[in-house]
Amino acid sequence: MKIFVFLFAIFVFSTQSSFAGAVFVEPPQTPIGAPINVHIDIDLKPGSKLRMPKTLSLPEGVDFLSYEALPPVTHEDGSKTVRVVYKVEAYKIGKSEIPPFEYIVIDSTGTESTIKVGPTPFEIVSIRNDPATADTPKDIHGPAKASLRWSAYIYTALALIAVIIAGVLLWRWLAGRKRTPVEPPAIPEKASHELAYEQLARLQAEDPFGKGFAQEHFFRVSEIARGYVEKRYGILALERTTLELEREFDNRYAPQNIKMKLLNILKACDLVKFAKRKPTREEADNAIQEALEFVDNTKRMEKEKVA
Repeated sequence: MKIFVFLFAIFVFSTQSSFAGAVFVEPPQTPIGAPINVHIDIDLKPGSKLRMPKTLSLPEGVDFLSYEALPPVTHEDGSKTVRVVYKVEAYKIGKSEIPPFEYIVIDSTGTESTIKVGPTPFEIVSIRNDPATADTPKDIHGPAKASLRWSAYIYTALALIAVIIAGVLLWRWLAGRKRTPVEPPAIPEKASHELAYEQLARLQAEDPFGKGFAQEHFFRVSEIARGYVEKRYGILALERTTLELEREFDNRYAPQNIKMKLLNILKACDLVKFAKRKPTREEADNAIQEALEFVDNTKRMEKEKVA
């Protein structure tokens, strides 16, 4: 009896193993907000069928985008390899993973086998630290071919060397004399509110919303507001989620009404960026106006503190 149970367990394990899929994430390191492809390759015996989940259970900060089953590859023995691609995107920097999930394989006899795969790790990096673009070289042309007659340039080269030597000697003589150093005028850095005004004006002029790019419009409003808070208050707002920024941007920095105005701007932008909400033209214009009013209010506070 024990031998029968043992052989049955081996049979079940080998059956499930034969259907187990290879899961991998492409790319394993992805900039924040960029699509992530979760691939799973499954080998099916002749006559077998596959039943995959059409969506995935994902952790906080990861959104499901799409499901796609690619055409299977048929082998000489009649077996098939099926590739399924889940597309997701994440907005929380750091290491994360796709949780384990299950799919069902139905063999030629109608027997169903439930297969569990995962978890599958991946990492989200900041746009500033994107390894795919940080060291991308620029295109250059090949060296130009030229035929030079050195004898035609020898006298010019000697004269140039003599001028260089004379210039070095003159510079050393002038450097040895006592002179009052003159410091160049300092280039004033733009104030945080001036930079924010310029960026919002540029966004209004380019009008990505009017060209059909609603997500880009609200993404830029959010980035301008976060960049202003980072430069104005010294908070790493560009690296924070809205929830994290809500906890950190407390009454030490601004009154409650100012804080709520900032959060309303960011949450309105998040609804379009993450929840794929379809905004109106009026909402797009209001987002810029709210950002301008937020800068106006905090800029006035900045002047009052200096006074």
